[in-house]
Amino acid sequence: EEKKDYIRELYNIQSNKQYQELIETLHDKIKYRKQLEYIKNELDEIVNIYKNSINNHKQEISQKIRIPLLIYTGKILQDHQNGLGVFITSDEELRFVPSGNTQMDILNTFSSGQLSAFVLSFLFVMNSIYSSRFSMLNFLLIDDPVQTMDDINIASFVEMMRNNHGSKQIILSTHETEKENYILYKYLKYGLGVQSFNVRDELYKVI
Repeated sequence: EEKKDYIRELYNIQSNKQYQELIETLHDKIKYRKQLEYIKNELDEIVNIYKNSINNHKQEISQKIRIPLLIYTGKILQDHQNGLGVFITSDEELRFVPSGNTQMDILNTFSSGQLSAFVLSFLFVMNSIYSSRFSMLNFLLIDDPVQTMDDINIASFVEMMRNNHGSKQIILSTHETEKENYILYKYLKYGLGVQSFNVRDELYKVI
């Protein structure tokens, strides 16, 4: 009986030891989980700060460009809705629609030429609003802006560029001689300085 009691005691001691080890492991896991939950809550707060900052920035941009974008797109897109321009649906989404009573994005409704005109309008809007921060960068670089545009949109684009950005140095590239000559004519007609530079002839002369 004494041997039984002794063996039973050893068994209980070993069982208690395993139990204590499990309890300690469980406590460590609970502590680790609490630490992770704390880190997660801290990260959630940081993410919310970033999301709020992004949303506020988008709303600020939307409010600044809403009216100028409508004016610029109305000037260039003369063949679209009689020059009504492009609207922004909401400050949060920054989606661009062809009219105020539709949810169809211009990516699904505009032709490639109209999309080019819209991109140019957006470029001019952003430049006119934010270029004042960089007064020394008083120039625009545009690569082949009239490639896919209709004649009426090209005429509107040149008029808008000449009237609204006459004080800037504008560098355009195009491979179409007729459109180059038209732009040169419109600028020279009003006494504005303009220069034509043939990259192929000047930089890639065949010896």
